[in-house]
Amino acid sequence: MDSAHGTVAVTPRRLGTQEGWPSLSSDLARQEVAERAHAANREAWASFQTSDYATTLRYATTALDAARESGEREAEARALSHLGHVQAGLGDDTMALELQQRSIAILRDLNELEGLARPMAGLANLDGALGDHAAQRLVFEEALALARSAADVQGIGSALVGLGVSDLGAGHPQEALRWLRQGVDACHQGGLAMVETNGGLRPSGPRPRTVGRAGRGRTAAPCGAGVGPK
Repeated sequence: MDSAHGTVAVTPRRLGTQEGWPSLSSDLARQEVAERAHAANREAWASFQTSDYATTLRYATTALDAARESGEREAEARALSHLGHVQAGLGDDTMALELQQRSIAILRDLNELEGLARPMAGLANLDGALGDHAAQRLVFEEALALARSAADVQGIGSALVGLGVSDLGAGHPQEALRWLRQGVDACHQGGLAMVETNGGLRPSGPRPRTVGRAGRGRTAAPCGAGVGPK
């Protein structure tokens, strides 16, 4: 190109190949990997609801790899939580505790408070399994507040039932019964069933199904069946 100062050579620059230029193809590729992480997380949680731990593990691992590749930290936190639920279901409480704590740490760092209810419920269940009912109760209380702020019916039901189970384990049956009844009411309002597993009670979908630890499950009952001190 000619100018008043002579001829200036102009070198075409390809999008994304020069420093400071956004790479559209790279952004699209990252977005695609991030979507793969979210999709795998959804499949992992659906599989966990039927206690299909092998499938949950496969999808959660896929989600974790994709989340880390794309830098999608929220998806990474959810994948870690799903892996923690699997490890708890398989009886490895120590690994499950570590995974849930890592998930919670990421979500707190991101200030994703609404996403904390599920991993916190997992953490509380582990505290109870280890006999620390005071710590379990504190975690369920925070999980309940978070679930209510997010209008998460399943999270609310889980936290209320969890508070009841915690008080029952701590030797407070009357308080436990009050929480358990509230949990059952929350389940009914949300059209959910209560599922009894080897690890405790939790809300599930509206249709009964067989669930349980390592495939040795018990049949889901209508919401409220078998709930409360015996």
